[in-house]
Amino acid sequence: MNEDYNENSDSDFSYSEYEDEFNEREIIEINEEIQDEEIQDELEVIPEVDTSHKTQTSCVIVDYIEGKIQTCNSTDKLRRLKNLFGSWQIDRDIVNAVDKDYLQLGVCYSHFLYDQNQLHNKNDKQKKSHKTTLIQRGRCIGCGKYFTFYNRGNGCINHSWVFNGRCLLVPCNGQFSCNALKEFSPLCYQISDEIKRPRYVCLECYQKNGGHIHERYGKGRKSLNCIQKELHKKDASCGLEVIAEWLLQISKEADEYTKNLILTSVINAIKEYVLSVPSENNNFYNFTSKTSTTSKQNKVENIEMSLFMIKMLFIDTFKYKKNKTNFQIQQEIDNPENLGKLFGLKLWHSRNEIKNRKSDLEFPDTIQKYYEAFPRFLISFLNGFITELEEKKNSICNRQRKHRGESSKSISTLKIIKIITFLASIFINIAFPSYNIWLPIVLTSLGQKPKLITSLHRFLNTCHVIAHTERHERNKEKERMSSIIPSIRLKKNKNIWNLAIIDNIDFKTKSFSFGNIYDVTRKTSHATLRMAFQWKLLSNIDSIPEIVQINEETQLFEMNLITQTALDTLEKIIEKLLNFQIVDDNFIYNQDFDTETIKKIIISEFEPGLILEPGNNPNSDDAILEAATMYRSDFELDDNDFLDIVGDEAFHRRLIKCIEKWPKLRPLLGAWHTFKDFCSALLVLFSSYGILNFARELGVRFLDKLEANVDYRSTSRVLDLIWTAVGISINIYIKKKEISLHSIMDGENIVLKV
Repeated sequence: MNEDYNENSDSDFSYSEYEDEFNEREIIEINEEIQDEEIQDELEVIPEVDTSHKTQTSCVIVDYIEGKIQTCNSTDKLRRLKNLFGSWQIDRDIVNAVDKDYLQLGVCYSHFLYDQNQLHNKNDKQKKSHKTTLIQRGRCIGCGKYFTFYNRGNGCINHSWVFNGRCLLVPCNGQFSCNALKEFSPLCYQISDEIKRPRYVCLECYQKNGGHIHERYGKGRKSLNCIQKELHKKDASCGLEVIAEWLLQISKEADEYTKNLILTSVINAIKEYVLSVPSENNNFYNFTSKTSTTSKQNKVENIEMSLFMIKMLFIDTFKYKKNKTNFQIQQEIDNPENLGKLFGLKLWHSRNEIKNRKSDLEFPDTIQKYYEAFPRFLISFLNGFITELEEKKNSICNRQRKHRGESSKSISTLKIIKIITFLASIFINIAFPSYNIWLPIVLTSLGQKPKLITSLHRFLNTCHVIAHTERHERNKEKERMSSIIPSIRLKKNKNIWNLAIIDNIDFKTKSFSFGNIYDVTRKTSHATLRMAFQWKLLSNIDSIPEIVQINEETQLFEMNLITQTALDTLEKIIEKLLNFQIVDDNFIYNQDFDTETIKKIIISEFEPGLILEPGNNPNSDDAILEAATMYRSDFELDDNDFLDIVGDEAFHRRLIKCIEKWPKLRPLLGAWHTFKDFCSALLVLFSSYGILNFARELGVRFLDKLEANVDYRSTSRVLDLIWTAVGISINIYIKKKEISLHSIMDGENIVLKV
């Protein structure tokens, strides 16, 4: 809510801008804040002398006309609004249009006579001066909306009430023939003066909560009031339901002390009316045998509370929102799981109905026939569900459009039908997959062909399944790409060893959709892929000597802490997957996993590298140097800091040339995917120990051709299988022998050491 907004605001915009904005939470928060102090509503005094000489507006009175509550808008023999005596609800838009020149507000001759001769006595006008006429803007305590009221003084002397200790203002035309408000001391009694800070009830809430607005039929027709129509006949039954609902809410929300107090009071009040046991000759309960003398006296005096009074008594307790409480909604859907089960059962029993319309569901001639072929209960359920949501969204949209001076939007029936058709197709396909429902079949075809992805996107957008259009998604993608700064994820400490990796990456555009034979050339672009890997060292990297003397005793590839930690992690992963157990003296282990399972777990255990902003086309030494120089800002390197950078043979040769311009550059040759000799050496090494035979037993085929045609992907796959098999075998061996992995190197098993 706007911070500048408050209940005491004098601006007309304050109450109009926030119409309908008071949802349940806001109403509760306001009631909790002010407690017993009512909001001071905006008052405007109508001046005595008209200096503008403008014509009167149409009748601003809001009344029950032609079966609905609406503005009169009559222009018959207009009088000034200030000539009325009673309390009236008036049209707020017309009031805003006169820009506080309230003498322009008009009232038709019919409502003028209605106010003077029927609602009030002829001498009533002498009791209050016309100088006290007011335009009041107040919030209805029922719906939380703001309305505009006209009063002579603070309220009508004939139709003002004190209800539950507070002044209550209901327009006079709602009290002409309806006794929804009546003497019921001390809860409700009438007052004629000292009307202070009244609480307002709009005509709509008055009618919805048990009151009845007098409807005038005109000359020659006899009007019947609500009592003659017996509209209050069920007030007692409905009132008991309201009280029962309140008690049920108290039982779930109040503290135990409050519950005990209310329970004791209720028992004391109803104990005289507790049902007596029926006799053998009478199956009906006897209510009158235990009634006291007081109860009989009340019955003679005919003291009855109206339904409106009962609802007003609990108006501050129940949390109203759009004339329906969250508590009522919770009671209607008390068990959502059971509701889902009933829906599923109903859908399952609709199989025969679907079977009879199978042809329209599988091969529909039109979309309308496809829509009408679904079970009626499913369409009705989804229609109510989607329509309710669309109405809520549309009301919010129209409020904003109204504030901007734009015309209101209506709910699109076609849009609702599209959404219902999509959801109904999904439900039917889930329940009866053997039926070839048309829409899921179409979605399957669109999803299988990459060139139809755009059509699939448009289709989902038509059904309002996706959030926005493809064009908007492209714009959002560009925004996300431009806002991403990968280098902020890099660690910048002195004990971090940074390893840069660069490579060439090619981008090729697609050819014609149907593979035109003359479409030979393709547009190709190149860029420099830049990656970074980081490791945390035990000491500051500056303390490591730049030059290390190497002799015959120096171990180039010795064990270190990082390598040892990696091996220990790998051992724990394999051991956890094997899940060793001893059952009935039998050593068993899990066999339900493969190489990909181990690789996924390993990837999750180790910190991955980072792809940085790419460099330009690596077609020259300067372009390679520029790509390497970009790491300076990424790693925040000083002039004395080295950069270890890895590339294939082509990049390595160019990086060596760049050392002249950047002496702190240390190129490393990455030769795995370029040197076939390295792959061949590994294969020969493994074959000499018979591991290839072991791999062949595991299902690896064509190993005899692998050595002759070394390929990175196939070799990598074979090596993955080999080290997985070896790792599993070693873990099973050390578990059976009850030895540690580190003790293998101290043993005499040479094959196991290798």
